[in-house]
Amino acid sequence: MGRIGMGLEVAEMVEVQVVREAAMTASAATTPGMDRRQAFADGEAWVGTVTTEAGVLTGWHAHPEYDTYVYVLSGNVVVESGPGGRRSDTAGPRDFVRIPRGLVHREGTAAGSNGVEAVIVRVGHGELVVNRDGPEPG
Repeated sequence: MGRIGMGLEVAEMVEVQVVREAAMTASAATTPGMDRRQAFADGEAWVGTVTTEAGVLTGWHAHPEYDTYVYVLSGNVVVESGPGGRRSDTAGPRDFVRIPRGLVHREGTAAGSNGVEAVIVRVGHGELVVNRDGPEPG
């Protein structure tokens, strides 16, 4: 057992892991016009990127046991949710988005945007995504 600063004990040393862009794997579940790439995945988190084309919108879905955090690099993303899908939130470059676990939603490129590039971090466990017919009526 070793010590790392501030008197914290560490049972096992770990190594830094770097995933180069060329080594990122395509996500199994994808939406036409969206390119999702996985950098890291384990039993507690999923980390990757998404690049979209103009006019792209996913189907309704949820991440039952994952909180999703998005950092927008370029473009404008829209997330629709809430009763009847009437809530619409838009984020642009340098904005963060949090989508709580279990929230039925869909996301895509906001109107007038030529596409989106973003970093996605999902924290949780279990099934990553479940497709839904839509949000609760409202």
